[in-house]
Amino acid sequence: MRVVRTAATFVTVALVAAFTIAAPAYAADSNARLKSRTDGRCAAVSYLNGTLIRPDCSYSQTRWHYQPRSTSPSGHKLVKFQSIYNNGCMDTGGAGSGGDVVSIACNTGNNQLWEEFVVGSYYVYKSWGAWTNRGQHLCLYAHPSYEEHLITCDTSVYSQQWARPAA
Repeated sequence: MRVVRTAATFVTVALVAAFTIAAPAYAADSNARLKSRTDGRCAAVSYLNGTLIRPDCSYSQTRWHYQPRSTSPSGHKLVKFQSIYNNGCMDTGGAGSGGDVVSIACNTGNNQLWEEFVVGSYYVYKSWGAWTNRGQHLCLYAHPSYEEHLITCDTSVYSQQWARPAA
């Protein structure tokens, strides 16, 4: 009887260890800013209507909680950005090309996930919701009007490249 219990305990410990080791390792959540490569301004939540705008990086609305969530089938990180200013999450709202990016109550939907592509020392963020829901490659775009929109992804375009300095 004692041998059976010892063997069962060993198997249980081995299974727990195997699942612990097999768990994917994601970077820890951190605070960051999204700084546009084009003009050095940061993505922020508008206090007027929750759309994303791009003021000087010193404003409190430019601070985000960067949250790695999982990995896409192509091996890129899927991340979420939660505003430290209003606790809302960066969301595409189902918008198409040219549509606004907004900050709304966080949820588990794909419109709040962003596939992260590394381009040198910058990042490009593709809307996971636009891709999985509509098959569209739409990325976060620093529009010249100092608003953030979605536009067809092109990782070579500076207006789609973002630095992510600590906030």
